[in-house]
Amino acid sequence: VYIKCKGVLYSNDMSDYMIISLIDLTDLYLKNKSKEKFLAMIAHEIRNPLNGIIGNSELLKNESNILDKNKLIESIHYCSNFLLSFINNV
Repeated sequence: VYIKCKGVLYSNDMSDYMIISLIDLTDLYLKNKSKEKFLAMIAHEIRNPLNGIIGNSELLKNESNILDKNKLIESIHYCSNFLLSFINNV
């Protein structure tokens, strides 16, 4: 069995193996951590305005005599525009 790793050919008749340097493992770990942080930040930035849109629209739907309907509508509008702007910039 032959395995090519970074341009070097390794072979072993007893078992399959690939030599991965500590640098490769560290690089892989950091890339995964960066990806996790990025996805967590994206999820947070999308979740907040969505909660504002959902919460305010439910208030408007369920309550017929809300005095400050315009404030709820403005909040929905603001959250929607923020979300659209954020997604456009990603």
